[in-house]
Amino acid sequence: MQGAMRIDRKQEYSVFDELNGKQTSNLADVVRHRGETYTYSPRFLYRMVAPGETTPGRLERLRRPSESLWALNSHPRGLLVGTASGLLNVAGETAEFILRDEASTVGIGWHPDDPDTILSGSLQGLNELHWDGAQWLSSGVITGTESEIRTIAFESLRAAWLGTTTREFVRIERPDAPDSRWRDAKITHYYGTRGLPANLGWSHVVAVPVGIAFLTAKGVY
Repeated sequence: MQGAMRIDRKQEYSVFDELNGKQTSNLADVVRHRGETYTYSPRFLYRMVAPGETTPGRLERLRRPSESLWALNSHPRGLLVGTASGLLNVAGETAEFILRDEASTVGIGWHPDDPDTILSGSLQGLNELHWDGAQWLSSGVITGTESEIRTIAFESLRAAWLGTTTREFVRIERPDAPDSRWRDAKITHYYGTRGLPANLGWSHVVAVPVGIAFLTAKGVY
């Protein structure tokens, strides 16, 4: 045989849009939680229903929450939803606020080895929530993190990075003690110095297999 040959393998995929359940506004993160897949837009929370042999995939809009939505995260105690009024925990048919925050909850993070602690990013800083065995308690905004915290990535059990909108990256490291809390953390700010260019633009942090990736309008670091 002479010349070039192209082999195409059939790809199975589903498109989720206005034709199968999406309302107005773009969809944001996709999160896997207890065997189900969820996504959201600024107005609605959806369950993504996989296609069957004879039925197409579809977006199933959930009745709750009714708040404006900003973030989504899977946790052992429920599906965590960041809203304009704070952090909401959705468990089955029950939805309750575990943090009321007028500055909104726009970022959520927790370490797999410490599910009793949740970091909640807001438009005005980072909150720490701790499970006391019966309820979630907040220690308030951590001093030194007063910024718009959109993304949270853990370097280790005791160190995490925070991504802000257009300001900087922030590294927080709590003391090496069994009962230490993030409110006692050492705070270090990274912006147009320390190897980063000026005017970073949107600044996100993402945990990857080799460490932490820093995503900016100027490139990935």
